[in-house]
Amino acid sequence: MIDEIRQEIDAKVERLARTPANPDPALADWANRLTFLARSLQAYEGHLLSRVVPAALQAAPHLQVVAQPRLTIPQRALEAVERGEEIALEYSENDGPTRQLDLIVFHCRSGIIEFLECKRGSQPIGRDHQRSRLRDDAALQLIGRSYAREQLRQLATDCRCVTLSYYGHTGLPEYKTLRAAELDRHFGWNVRAQVEQHLTYFRARLDAEIPGLTGMAA
Repeated sequence: MIDEIRQEIDAKVERLARTPANPDPALADWANRLTFLARSLQAYEGHLLSRVVPAALQAAPHLQVVAQPRLTIPQRALEAVERGEEIALEYSENDGPTRQLDLIVFHCRSGIIEFLECKRGSQPIGRDHQRSRLRDDAALQLIGRSYAREQLRQLATDCRCVTLSYYGHTGLPEYKTLRAAELDRHFGWNVRAQVEQHLTYFRARLDAEIPGLTGMAA
């Protein structure tokens, strides 16, 4: 396991175990507590994906990885998408809204640059969210080669926007979705086992503090 992330998990579990749930007048105290813990578990597992996947890939010699980048999506790229234009544009850090990604991966063997977000994917995201994601993805693809050249000092052959939907249910198009079972083949590196190791450790620690929550301890 990655020691820094293991320490983070331990601290998170300790906080969850002692944090009271916000009361909902429609629910009993035990139901409030269970709802709070279930939502916290799901949210933190999504966070773990965004931490472990980049860390695992950074050790791959054939990949160049940027973890937790914040990119500007140039306004002219968004306007080109609205017009249905597929043109290469220059990347600029000073013109347009920003978007937080979980990682950028440059495949040194193929020259492909990928912009990725990590999600649990246990259920589809909202329709409005899907539309905005697809619009932003299309804009990023217009400036992808320029970003690779200016920020990574690499010549990209292609640009892709991908969502890691670990359980495969984000509702996004298949060609933009990467599932847990596809991780290792896609990146040519051992990723899934490291993710599972951290998820299992988190669930075990949480169940040790609150027995029966995840079903790992009866």
